[in-house]
Amino acid sequence: MITNGGVVVYFQGWQFGFLYGKWIPIVAPGASITSTNPSSLSESNIDEAEVTVTLTNTTYVASGLDEDDFGVSGPSGVSVDSVSRTSDTVAVLTLGFTGDFDADAKLSVT
Repeated sequence: MITNGGVVVYFQGWQFGFLYGKWIPIVAPGASITSTNPSSLSESNIDEAEVTVTLTNTTYVASGLDEDDFGVSGPSGVSVDSVSRTSDTVAVLTLGFTGDFDADAKLSVT
């Protein structure tokens, strides 16, 4: 059963000679791009643009977070130049771009 982005597992076992069961919710961690600066990215402004990535049900490591911890896909030539951890659940990525694109593309962060 899936609920609120997580999974609910039914655990069954024996206690004091009786069979019992219990539903245990397991909430899956997630991440999403919650904003970009500028708000609409294009070929002319993607270099040095900022992308805010917000985690749910988990946190970033306390220290040592850097651009190697993130992957980015989308237009050819886009990369993560730097990362700023602004809270336990928010990181701001500064993008680099050394390419050319003539069609719309979806930006994804992993």
